[in-house]
Amino acid sequence: MPYRILCNGVQREGAKLSLSLASELFCYVPLHKIRYGVNIKWLVSGDIHKEEIYDCEGRITELALKQSNARLLPVNSVLIALNGQGKTRGTVAILRTEATCNQSLVSINPAREKLTSEFLLYVLKSKYQEIRDITGDEQRSGLNMPIIRSIEIPLPHLEVQRQIVTEIKEEQKRVQATKELADIFEQKIKDKIAKVWGEMEASEAEVKAPPQFGTFKQVKRVQEPEVEQAELGLS
Repeated sequence: MPYRILCNGVQREGAKLSLSLASELFCYVPLHKIRYGVNIKWLVSGDIHKEEIYDCEGRITELALKQSNARLLPVNSVLIALNGQGKTRGTVAILRTEATCNQSLVSINPAREKLTSEFLLYVLKSKYQEIRDITGDEQRSGLNMPIIRSIEIPLPHLEVQRQIVTEIKEEQKRVQATKELADIFEQKIKDKIAKVWGEMEASEAEVKAPPQFGTFKQVKRVQEPEVEQAELGLS
């Protein structure tokens, strides 16, 4: 079935292609108990929510990598979660560092002459609900390699893919700027309300407070010295 894409105001058409024909897919299947260590970055499904992955908490040893069928994944490959809690299943991210992963993730390495990683990321993000619906959004059953391989994506020319990615990123910047502006105004509203509320409480406190009278101190009267009338010239 052909696709239609609007890019720079121009509608373009073309054929769809399954992921298996436009990329190399890899999923680690555990054969032995993995040894955790400090050398090799080890991704799990929880890392997928970062969208761009530069680092992770998990690590395995080099020996574990050699003795298992795990392998280092290509930088700029696209990862998709096969299962996980909540909204994790079907979520995608781009790998920006050398790492390997457990069996809950599939690495999709696009054929560079056909497909860019960023374009693939946005296409799969747009198909998030459609992908989840394949196994039922309310079911606990996860995705698998045959399902991922069969996902169809539009495949315009590379230059068109890059233009679409540029448009999406510019739109994201505008959305982010609007969100930041909204956050600023929301904080200003909170500050204003807090100020008005504080002034009202202070005013109410003044009205309710009983009148304050000054305290009286007992002053000792000093007796004036007696003056002789003769001294005053009154005799």
